[in-house]
Amino acid sequence: MTTTNTTPDWNLAYQQLQAAQKRVELMQEQVQLDRLLLQQDKRNFRRRWKARNAALRHEREREQEQTTINNNNQQQQQQQQQQQQQQQQQQQQQQQQQQQIIQELEQRLQQYEQQIQKQQQTEQELQERILSYEMQLLELERPTSRDKQQEEVDRMSETSNARHLLLRQEQELQQKHAQQLQQQQQQELTTLHQAERAAWDNERTALQQQIQELQQQQQQQQQQHHHQQQQQKEPRLQKEHEEALAAAPSPRPTVSTLPSSTNLSTIPSIPSTIPSTPPSTPNNNNNNTQWVMEHAWHSETYKGLYTGTWDGQQPHGGVGTLRVDDGTVLFGNWQQGQLHHHGVIASMDGDLYYGAFTKGRKHGYGVLVWSDGRLYMGLFRDGLRDCPDATMTWPYGATYRGSFRHDKRNGHGVYVYADGRCYTGMYQDDRPHGPGTLTDKNGNVLYHGQWEWGEFLPHAK
Repeated sequence: MTTTNTTPDWNLAYQQLQAAQKRVELMQEQVQLDRLLLQQDKRNFRRRWKARNAALRHEREREQEQTTINNNNQQQQQQQQQQQQQQQQQQQQQQQQQQQIIQELEQRLQQYEQQIQKQQQTEQELQERILSYEMQLLELERPTSRDKQQEEVDRMSETSNARHLLLRQEQELQQKHAQQLQQQQQQELTTLHQAERAAWDNERTALQQQIQELQQQQQQQQQQHHHQQQQQKEPRLQKEHEEALAAAPSPRPTVSTLPSSTNLSTIPSIPSTIPSTPPSTPNNNNNNTQWVMEHAWHSETYKGLYTGTWDGQQPHGGVGTLRVDDGTVLFGNWQQGQLHHHGVIASMDGDLYYGAFTKGRKHGYGVLVWSDGRLYMGLFRDGLRDCPDATMTWPYGATYRGSFRHDKRNGHGVYVYADGRCYTGMYQDDRPHGPGTLTDKNGNVLYHGQWEWGEFLPHAK
C-alpha cells in the first residue's frame, strides 16, 4: 500500500519544482529587462541634460557677442560724430579765411583809391603852379599891346594844349591803373576760385565716401536682420519638434504583459531628440529700433516705401531709404521721421541735392544740381540758399561768386558772362542794384557807377 501512494507524490513534486524554476527564469528575465530600460532612461536623461547645458552656454555666448556688437556700434557712431564735428570746424575755418581775403581785397581797393586821389591833388597843384609861372612871365616881359595880345593868345593856346595833354595823360593813367586793378582782381579771384574748387572737390569726395559708407552700413544691417530672422526660426522648429515627441512617448512594456519568449535584442532603443549642433538664439536688443526690409510709411510731407532702421512708428536711429510715390528718393541718416546730419535727395525731374540736413531741411554746406545744368555750392539755412561766399554756375558758361541771402543773390558779388564781360558790385533780388562796374573781356571799363534793378543809370557815367 505504501509504494503505490508515494510514486504520484514524487511526480507532482517534480512538476511543481519545474514550474517554480520556469517562474524564477521569467522573473529573472523581467528583472533584466527592467534594468535595461532603466539604463536606457538614464542615458536619455543624461543626453537631454547635456544638450540643455550646451544650449544655455550657447545662449550666454550669443548674449556676450551681441553686447560686444552693440558696444562696437556705439563706438562707431561716436567716431562718426567726431568726424562730422571736425568737418564743421574745417568749414568754419575756411569761411573765416575767405572773409579775411575779402577784407584784404577791400583794403587794397581803398588804398588804390587813396593813391588816385593823391595823384589828382598833385596834378591840380601842378596846374596852379603853371598858371602862376605864366603870370610871372607876363609881368616880367611887358611887350607892346599887339605883341602882348599875340603872346597872350599864343600862351593861352599853349596852356590849353598843355591842359589837354595833361587831361589825356590823366585819362590814360586812370585807364592803365583800372586795367591793372582789374587784372589783379581777376588773378586773385581765379586763385581763390581754384583753391575753393579744390576744397569743394575734396568735400564732395568726402561726402561721396560717407554715402558709400552709409550704403555699406545699410547692407550690413540687412544681412544682420536676415541672420536674426533665421536664428529666430530655429528655436521655434526645435520647440515644435520637442513638443511633438513629448506628446507621443515611446511604449514601455510592463511585467504582466511581457511574454516569456521575448528576445532582448529586438527591443527598440529610444531615439535622441537633440540635434548635433544647438540652435542659435535670437538677438535681443535693449534698443527699441529694429531693421525692416520694407515698410509702407506716410507723414505730412512724404508717402512711400521705406527701407532701413525703424522704431515701430517712424524712421529713426540710423540709415534708411525712402522711395516716395512721386518718384523722389531720400537716402541718409534718419531721426524721428526726418533726415538729419547727412543725406541725399533725388527728384523725378532730375534735381539732386547732397549735403547737410537738420530736422528734414537743408541746413549747412551742400551741393544743389538742377536738371537744367545749374549748380550751386555753398551754405544753406532752413532750406534756403544763405551764404556770404558761394559759387553758382550756368550751363551756358556764366559763373557767379558772392553773397546769397533769402535764396537769391543779395549783397556783393562778381558775375562773369559767357562772352568774357565781368560785373563787380552789389546785387539785390538776383539783379545788379547799387554801385558796380562792368568791364569787357580785356578789362576795359564799360560802365562804372550806380545801377538800379539791373540797368545802368546814365547820369552816373
